[in-house]
Amino acid sequence: MRRRAAMASNVQEPHEYGAREKGARIRETTMKRQRVASSSIAEIGYAAGERMLEVLFRNGGLYRYFQVPPPVHRALLRADSIGRYMNRRIRNRYRYERLPAPGAHRSRAVSSRLPKERFLR
Repeated sequence: MRRRAAMASNVQEPHEYGAREKGARIRETTMKRQRVASSSIAEIGYAAGERMLEVLFRNGGLYRYFQVPPPVHRALLRADSIGRYMNRRIRNRYRYERLPAPGAHRSRAVSSRLPKERFLR
């Protein structure tokens, strides 16, 4: 019961952002993201079918992580510290790409990174 209460306090209302600019190299998806109570992360979205996790950081960075299992996403939302869980369990363990922030022009190239092989799942 305590975990559910913690999860409920971290999660806020969902948001949905539409497709990106036409001709963009990134995969086009509409993923609902929900606001979370974190000092470093503003919103988290998850597409279970594709096993994709989107994280919008408070500094404006938007990242999409690939092949993230549903239990990892659930644990992220339930974590006492979402930012700490993100750094310890997701960052540098899953392939990711940086996306343009919602509403931003595509002035910078979108990067796609693959973490060191030993971290791949």
